[in-house]
Amino acid sequence: LGEDPDLDAIYRSKIQALYNAGIVVVTSAGNEATKEISQKVPAGFPEVISVAGTVGEDGIQTCPASFLQLLGWPLLPPVRGDTAAAFTTDGPGVTISAVAEGRSDFIATSSGCTGFFYGTLSTSLGGTTTRKLQLPNGTYAEARGTSFAAPVIAGAAARILQAMPTHTGTSADVEAVRTQLQSLSDRQGEAPFDHPWAGFLVTFTAD
Repeated sequence: LGEDPDLDAIYRSKIQALYNAGIVVVTSAGNEATKEISQKVPAGFPEVISVAGTVGEDGIQTCPASFLQLLGWPLLPPVRGDTAAAFTTDGPGVTISAVAEGRSDFIATSSGCTGFFYGTLSTSLGGTTTRKLQLPNGTYAEARGTSFAAPVIAGAAARILQAMPTHTGTSADVEAVRTQLQSLSDRQGEAPFDHPWAGFLVTFTAD
């Protein structure tokens, strides 16, 4: 969002004021895999809860070994759930990860191999999405990205705040929420699995 040195200092002071008042700020880490979280604003600020993106479920890999060998690549495995999304910004400073992509499939096709990247579904009132489904119980949108992961954590943070018996109105409230989020997460203290196809995806068509 930021990365303008002149404006970022002002932005940081506002975030610090919110933090000191006990107001939880949840931010998406960003969708630039070549950057570290420390390079992102406001996600790199230590006062915020920064959310990186993972893949939600195991994918399929049917690309022929002969095709991959022509490219000089090894036989790459399927992308499993809880793998870091290929596009996510991450690194030291990320508070927690949440699903930012439903599944990644790599399927044998007449051209050799094609990547299919699926979002996850959420209720929708509109906006830009990759796909919309009109189901009997409402409209659902499919989307990908850490901007889709952050609201999931924001909702969890709100429920944690709601359940807290007292609020101090200080940074201690934010840190209590951070600690609780991390304590409730799977694979605590571990980074998501490395994406086995990261660095190769530029070759593939995303459908």
